[in-house]
Amino acid sequence: MQTDDKDVQADAPDRIDYSQEAPTRILTAAARLIRRNGVRAVSFEGIAKAAGVTRGAIYYNFKGRDDLFLSLLEHLMDRRMAGLRKLLQASEPAARVNKVAALLAEDILEWRSWTTLFAETWLDALGSEALMERLAKLRTGFYHQIAGVLKEAFPHSQPEAQEEFAVILLGVVAGLAIEGSISGLSLGAPQLERFLVDAMMARFGA
Repeated sequence: MQTDDKDVQADAPDRIDYSQEAPTRILTAAARLIRRNGVRAVSFEGIAKAAGVTRGAIYYNFKGRDDLFLSLLEHLMDRRMAGLRKLLQASEPAARVNKVAALLAEDILEWRSWTTLFAETWLDALGSEALMERLAKLRTGFYHQIAGVLKEAFPHSQPEAQEEFAVILLGVVAGLAIEGSISGLSLGAPQLERFLVDAMMARFGA
């Protein structure tokens, strides 16, 4: 696959980067490489080169491959939730359903790229009680974040409805991603937006 020169810096420095910015640079580089090349083609050496750090810096900030990938999933979700909250703050209540649906549809399409990453991490977690516990906490955190965004968008809705919709939404994301990776069949943004608008209108009476 063609390499983007902007993504790969020159030789990484010889010393470990202890700066506070290093973890974010490493996660950003990992996300870019995984999106472009796939999770199985990405190595710590490649991530280090793209981030402009040493492999030692990766091991200093992350305990290993699974720790890095779990941190990456958390980083991606936090970034998307922050973007959704920013969008809601700039939106009038009457326009929120369509705006939320549009961004959630975009997220669903984006997260298809991370199906292999999540599946591989989940399979590794099956053999590790500690890793499975962390993965479960991470997913629970996702549910709470999505429910929190739904609460901001639809403040008069019931908390139970928000939590249920968050579980359903993540199930839809995972299901569509797996289906697309197996059969190549999927839905486009307009179809997903219509589905989500109808679902939110029915669930929250928006």
